Amino acid sequence: MPIEKLAAFCELSVEEFRIHLHQYKHKGNQKTWTDGTALDGERVPTVDVDFYLDNGMIHIADVKVARNFGQFFIASIHKMQQQKSGR
Repeated sequence: MPIEKLAAFCELSVEEFRIHLHQYKHKGNQKTWTDGTALDGERVPTVDVDFYLDNGMIHIADVKVARNFGQFFIASIHKMQQQKSGR
């Protein structure tokens, strides 16, 4: 999606909108401790949507992995049927 289109939708100039995007990207990450001292760690996203800018275009991706509920219920049904039949 063109960044100009989103900026116009938000009633902001392109440069103002770009600043807001960078602020959102920065605030949407947190440092997570993995090993070492309390200040060591890596930055991980805390939002469900990620994006990047490329030549005036904003590319948006869904970070949250959708769970396949259909497969979960089918596996649960098979498991119950096996328990019921004594297998």
